[in-house]
Amino acid sequence: MNNPPVSPRQRLIRQIIPAEGWYACYREEDDTLGYEPLICWALFDDEHGRSRVAGLVAGLGGVVSCEEKGQFIGYEHVPRQDIMGPP
Repeated sequence: MNNPPVSPRQRLIRQIIPAEGWYACYREEDDTLGYEPLICWALFDDEHGRSRVAGLVAGLGGVVSCEEKGQFIGYEHVPRQDIMGPP
């Protein structure tokens, strides 16, 4: 079942947690994949009162749900050692 995008601006955010190492994956205009780091995960209720979790990213004018930005595909985790290299 596909959930429609839910704007955190339209919902009461109940809790946020860090999203270190998590990225939103988008389909670019040239059909390549683009990645954007998540700011955090947000727990909020949808329009039916069900709890949902969504990744939040920086957007024009503030923080937005990844699902709001268009061409959103999903989430991907990149382990810290892959980002930072060996210790």
